[in-house]
Amino acid sequence: MLELMGYEGCGGCEKCDNNFDCDANTKKVKITFKKPVKWDNCGKMVTAFRKGEVVEGKAVIDGNKVYCVSARSNIWDVEDFVWTECIENVEIVN
Repeated sequence: MLELMGYEGCGGCEKCDNNFDCDANTKKVKITFKKPVKWDNCGKMVTAFRKGEVVEGKAVIDGNKVYCVSARSNIWDVEDFVWTECIENVEIVN
């Protein structure tokens, strides 16, 4: 099982401090949300992902640890990073 690490923004995790190659360790994943994800849309908070929603995205994975996750919102057709605290499960897609 993959372990979700706390997301601290792109470039903010311990891997970036050690010149880790995020691109080489990015994998396609299936993401399940345990709570809604809200994004700022011109000063108004809007739902980007719903609780229980399952989407495909990308994640930087080293061993069994997930450092960052991004996905495209089916509601807004925008891709962005997702706070790992909102994610229930990440599964690598072959």
